[in-house]
Amino acid sequence: MAAGTAPSVRRASERVGAGLRTPRNRPEHQEPMDSQWAIAPGRIIKTRIQIESPLEMIWRELTDFPSYAQWNPFFRSVSGEPRSGTKLALRVSPPESPPLVLSAEVLRVIPYQELRWLGYWLSPGVVDWEHRFLLEAQGPQMTFLLQRAVFRGLAIPFLWSPLRQKARQGMEAMSEALKQRAEGTIWA
Repeated sequence: MAAGTAPSVRRASERVGAGLRTPRNRPEHQEPMDSQWAIAPGRIIKTRIQIESPLEMIWRELTDFPSYAQWNPFFRSVSGEPRSGTKLALRVSPPESPPLVLSAEVLRVIPYQELRWLGYWLSPGVVDWEHRFLLEAQGPQMTFLLQRAVFRGLAIPFLWSPLRQKARQGMEAMSEALKQRAEGTIWA
């Protein structure tokens, strides 16, 4: 120990049980955290759909934010550019609920693979919503779309039951609408 350092002073990363989940003590149903989230991983919703359309077409539709109003029943509008670090304004329409307006920032864009943003409702820390779209090609005319939403924040324990149901329904409706749009373009 260095001279002048109190024996009880340690960096947060050195504390035993500092609240961080490591691969060894993380429950199996939880996924690894990104390094920016050194807190509990949050509540997760996932959907997956197979679309008979080339990966490039799905990516084009997914990143064409101005067209969302024409086909997307869940994210009715997204203003901004699909580039890392840019700010977005989202209008989300959960089934049988009034629309919500969220502010968000694009966290990651890997063309033809991943689009991820982090939005919040009211203010950061109340309801934070990380939404991730992952694309996986299964041959030249087949693509899997995985949506993954992670909810964190002070209000989540109180809102989780209705939020889980409505967010899952909205994500599934969006996936189905994207499937119809992409497959209709290919087979029309």
